[in-house]
Amino acid sequence: MKLDKIAHLTHSGRELLGKYIYFTEKRDGSCLAIWTKKKSKLQRFISKLMRRHAMADFYDFVISSRNQEIAEKSIANDFKCSGECAPVTAYLIENPTHIVFGEILRKGLSPTRIEKHEKVEFIVFDIYDGTQFLNYQQVHQTCYHYGMKCVRLFGEGRFTSVESLLDYRDQMLEMCKEEKREGVVLKTFHEDGRPLYAKEKLDIATPRGHPKIERGQPKLPPLPFSEAMGAVDKAYADLGEDFCLKVKAMPIVARYIQKEMKKHICSAPEISFYDLYRQYCKDHNILFGERKG
Repeated sequence: MKLDKIAHLTHSGRELLGKYIYFTEKRDGSCLAIWTKKKSKLQRFISKLMRRHAMADFYDFVISSRNQEIAEKSIANDFKCSGECAPVTAYLIENPTHIVFGEILRKGLSPTRIEKHEKVEFIVFDIYDGTQFLNYQQVHQTCYHYGMKCVRLFGEGRFTSVESLLDYRDQMLEMCKEEKREGVVLKTFHEDGRPLYAKEKLDIATPRGHPKIERGQPKLPPLPFSEAMGAVDKAYADLGEDFCLKVKAMPIVARYIQKEMKKHICSAPEISFYDLYRQYCKDHNILFGERKG
């Protein structure tokens, strides 16, 4: 899912208030999803004929990246060669409808150059059980019992004001500096069980004052009369004698005026499109419904 920082949430972070929030470390690697897909009917039929009943005979294990259902080959191979492949596979064998999400950390410097990895590791940060995401404690307990690596918990708490939430956020980012981590992910849930996540990173600028975010559409000045009439003139140039026919002229007039509005970053002119058309006809002695050269 796309994660925004606290200030960029729909209600500027107020939706987090009163909820119990987990602050987990954000590892700097490549996001992977490990899951299972049923094999084709033919493949399952062959397995039955051979009297093979292992879960792997009926499911394929799929490694997906952020933008691809099948992850790039070298990234997928890194996961398969990591020490975490076996425990993740064991977990999915017992829970074939679940999806395990994690960061694959590859050898060398991380993408943001904050971390340096000595070996390939897969760190679990989320588990989806087929209906909803597990909370952090459930993920941690699952990882503990199956031997999977899990992101660390940097902090947790419940907040009644955005100010106190942001103060605690700053403490978490100080911890990230000490631990050489990219940032933290805030995890909680809406009342209906949907995840409510946010992220705060060390490389994101934090304003000294409170962000001012105004709702609604930008208030643009109206398109000047001269620009609007110029647009109507272009419609006349296209149509010629058919310009007097309102049914033909008005769609083209409207299109040209809208182009000028976009070009000049203006709102609609103060005079309606139809009144501009009538004014042009009056100025040029064009009679409605009559073709005139």
